[in-house]
Amino acid sequence: MYNNILVAIDIEDGGAWWRMLEQALACLDRESGHLRLLYVRSDLPRSWRDFAPPDFDSEQQTKCEKKLIEIASLVEVPAERVSSVVRMGGVHNETLKEAESCRADLIVVGPHRASVSGFLLGSSASSVVRYATIPVLVVR
Repeated sequence: MYNNILVAIDIEDGGAWWRMLEQALACLDRESGHLRLLYVRSDLPRSWRDFAPPDFDSEQQTKCEKKLIEIASLVEVPAERVSSVVRMGGVHNETLKEAESCRADLIVVGPHRASVSGFLLGSSASSVVRYATIPVLVVR
């Protein structure tokens, strides 16, 4: 059993994140374990920034945070042992940084956008698996 699990969720991937949460819960120490939900937003390209409304970034951040809170409320773990965070940047870099920051002992990822070039595992998930210093569970 794991005590501190980071679940990297793509909130725009329909309900596919539910399978990831089910697997994370199966690995979680139900007495004292903590779930940390993570969503990584892509940075807006510089060439688009001039055309975006001034509050675009803050609105997107708030929208993503609300969605993660909504997802966290569905998890059958006491609310004080479920937290969420939205980061901005590259998915694999931010996932590994958050895993270190929250002292995760397991990372749960999905194979989003899998391809032959990524050996049937998306490039972000593949990089997390390759560079993580802790166990990584890939949920298909």
